[in-house]
Amino acid sequence: MKIYIIPIITIALFVISSCVKDSNYDDPNYAELQQSDKNKAESFDGNRISYTKLRDKATTLITEYTENDAFEGYVISSDEDGNFYKKIYVQAPDKLGTIAVAIEKKGLYGDFPLGTKVQIRLKGTTFWYNTRYALIEIGYGSGVTAGGNTKISNLPPSMIDEVVINMGEKKAVSELTILFDDIKNLNKNENTNRLITLKNVQFENNAVGQTFYKITDQYNTSYKLEDNLGGSVIFLTSSYATYAQELVPSGKLIITGILTKYNSTYQFYINTLDDIQKTN
Repeated sequence: MKIYIIPIITIALFVISSCVKDSNYDDPNYAELQQSDKNKAESFDGNRISYTKLRDKATTLITEYTENDAFEGYVISSDEDGNFYKKIYVQAPDKLGTIAVAIEKKGLYGDFPLGTKVQIRLKGTTFWYNTRYALIEIGYGSGVTAGGNTKISNLPPSMIDEVVINMGEKKAVSELTILFDDIKNLNKNENTNRLITLKNVQFENNAVGQTFYKITDQYNTSYKLEDNLGGSVIFLTSSYATYAQELVPSGKLIITGILTKYNSTYQFYINTLDDIQKTN
């Protein structure tokens, strides 16, 4: 439930104004911008590379991409509700795999909404296969995490428009998901980082009625999603999620999200609370 407090209207208006400036979708000339991007994508004179071939190229070392290739796919993540941050997941049209593009910008959902087809121009970026997440990552340069692990650095704002092109096409989420009736067959490497819809699942008993994020946790709160066959997967919620203090529901559910992996642990992230639906 959203609560609106009159004294902070001025602040709210300022925040809304700031968000508007960050989103091409609110630009009065957006249709013209969209057509321009579509024309730009169509005029690409390099090679359009499949996920399989890109995976063959990616190593566990962060290196510069030197060939004139582009990867095209559909955005399956959204940072609108805070569960994803400065990154878009782009799933191949054949759903065989997903890449993540690290971008130094907030509010990416405004430029690249869920379901949008994008062209990722790879030349001049850096890329690798991140074994910790079983994921091809695209960015610019490299760095080190707080935990001392190598990471790919974000594309700077000056590169975004040249690397990530909105192709002016969009698909419904239902067209991009892969449906699973149980979790037992979900937890496999080939399903990692794809958009998944789980049917007939429920949260573990200890989670029901708790907030999605517990303030006693540092970054994320994890609960188990379970099926009737004994299968389970970790369900993660970021401390920054807008629905962090909403309550975990009971009963049979249909849930859509991205199956990720951290080392050997499979983890399930939703984009928005609307991704959780009660079954009839």
